Amino acid sequence: MFTKKSQHRAEGFILASAAIEGGFPLVANRAVQLLPALYFGAIASLIGGCVHVLLLAVQGKLIQKVPRRVWLYLVGVAFFNTFLGYGLILLGTGMTSGINTSLLLQFEMIFSFLIYPLIMKDRVTRKQILGSVAVFLGTIIVLYNGSFSINRGELLILCSTACFPFGNMCAKKALEYVPSGFVLGVRSLLSGIGLLTVSLFVEQWSIEFWTLTKQNLWYILFFGLVVTVISKLAWYEGVKVLPLTKAVSIILAYPAFSLLFAVLFFDEVPTVYQLLGFLVTIGGLYLLISKRTLQQPVPDVA
Repeated sequence: MFTKKSQHRAEGFILASAAIEGGFPLVANRAVQLLPALYFGAIASLIGGCVHVLLLAVQGKLIQKVPRRVWLYLVGVAFFNTFLGYGLILLGTGMTSGINTSLLLQFEMIFSFLIYPLIMKDRVTRKQILGSVAVFLGTIIVLYNGSFSINRGELLILCSTACFPFGNMCAKKALEYVPSGFVLGVRSLLSGIGLLTVSLFVEQWSIEFWTLTKQNLWYILFFGLVVTVISKLAWYEGVKVLPLTKAVSIILAYPAFSLLFAVLFFDEVPTVYQLLGFLVTIGGLYLLISKRTLQQPVPDVA
């Protein structure tokens, strides 16, 4: 039984993770305008992976007896959550705004409530259907934004949200055998190597890459350390204590942080359609996560 103090502490961890995740789409949007997208994701992921390995070594948890099938789950987490998920986000965000990126990422919940019942045989309630419809309408309003058009970048971001449910199912299985830090470390290192390999073939490397890296190091460190390490560990610390429904209801506040940070630090002012889409989506998310509607693996916010 957890005390009120431990519950408040857990709520603080989840809220900190939500704030960081709210800043990620904005930082990623700016970073890919200055650095090659896949190169940026690769270097940041490798930095995060190395930090997770170092933390495991300090804790004496680096050496793990991992069954062969668990390695398949770990590869699945790396492939779906970071290599494909983050890769598509980074490729797409440069073609839209940071605010749009944040709001479109909420579409993950639609795929979660479509995919999990099919694979995990969970029952879909009327409330879940209504919530999914509201999230879909909110996304349409964001995409409309005064004239209905969807560019390639926004389509890539929407595609990325279909990857996370598969990665989350793999993570849920892997966490039955190994600690969260081990999952995150393997996920970051494998996906970093994969993104770097693809970058070598599709992004024309030059000596200028190293200059750009030094000039924009804080973007890389934000993704590699703050998002990949601090945010994810804070999230896991929170869900150890809180019910999933409460934890998800807090983490899904991250678009509100995105809107706040966009205005304060990135000179992005949300449009009426973005605000309206945000409110409609929040209403849909409330229906999806309200009492007894969330039995599935939790979302992996960008």
